[in-house]
Amino acid sequence: PKLGTQAKEITKLLKDNGVKEIFAGDIHYLTRYTEPDSGMPMTTVGALTGVRNAQNPRYAVVSVYEDGNYDVEDIEVK
Repeated sequence: PKLGTQAKEITKLLKDNGVKEIFAGDIHYLTRYTEPDSGMPMTTVGALTGVRNAQNPRYAVVSVYEDGNYDVEDIEVK
């Protein structure tokens, strides 16, 4: 329960201070979602290897623009 509470506190702190999205790795699965309590967008990035990977190998490209907007592109390695 403490870990869940801490995660919510950290997510709220980041959102309140202008963080637009949280990116994480080491999940071996690319997924994008919005955390329901805070509304914070989150992306976990896939893996370049097929080992222990539920998806085909892939990586993400994040393009950040001068106006602060950004795009996230899921690139599957074939």
